[in-house]
Amino acid sequence: RPSAWCGWWLGHALGNPDRKLWIARNWAKVGSNAGQPGIGVVVVWRHHVGIITGRAGSQWVIKSGNDGHTVRERVRSISGAIAFRNVGAGNLRGG
Repeated sequence: RPSAWCGWWLGHALGNPDRKLWIARNWAKVGSNAGQPGIGVVVVWRHHVGIITGRAGSQWVIKSGNDGHTVRERVRSISGAIAFRNVGAGNLRGG
């Protein structure tokens, strides 16, 4: 895996091995525009990518790789997100 591996992890978890997706911001072109956050939506920042897995009150729970050098699922701000994408992520694998 690459040293910055959030995109690599998400591709692995969603069954998409495209090496272009190892760069987080490239996820902004995958699937279709979700327009807003929601459960099952991929959230893309310039240097990070993850998938929204739930809500905690008014906040979003995000699962992503390379979050503190591990795979974590936690409440995370979506501030600064550059895209919300529907990528057919109904079957999230791996940890």
